[in-house]
Amino acid sequence: MAYNSFPFLVQRAPASTPFTFTTIAELDTISLPELSGNEADASVQNSNIDKYVVSILQRRKPVAITVNYLPTDPTQDWLQGLYFSRINNNFDGWKFLHNATGTIWIASGQITALTPKTPFEGKLQLDVTLRLSGPMYLNGLLIQ
Repeated sequence: MAYNSFPFLVQRAPASTPFTFTTIAELDTISLPELSGNEADASVQNSNIDKYVVSILQRRKPVAITVNYLPTDPTQDWLQGLYFSRINNNFDGWKFLHNATGTIWIASGQITALTPKTPFEGKLQLDVTLRLSGPMYLNGLLIQ
């Protein structure tokens, strides 16, 4: 069954109010949280096939979000929004919600980069890079 990608919501709970999530305005594109493990080649010289070992440690690549940049929007500005979080190096809560399927990722992390783009088709855009850290929940399942 195919699912429509919208409406997809990204929400942030500031460090000061960790259980109060607010939807980030004007989401454009997103890469969802990825889980992976390190691989090591465990082949020996007399092996006739490759042997790989995958680490049990869960690795997470950065999450990339692009929003239509609204410099005065409270979810994006420097007074309480994304810029505030980056400037103050906050460790915030993040929720990724896909309404069509009910899939929910919840994790904590920091904004590592905010990259404004030159206007495209009359819109300002902002690339937001998140580094998630610590436990993550996927539909209520704890992933350590």
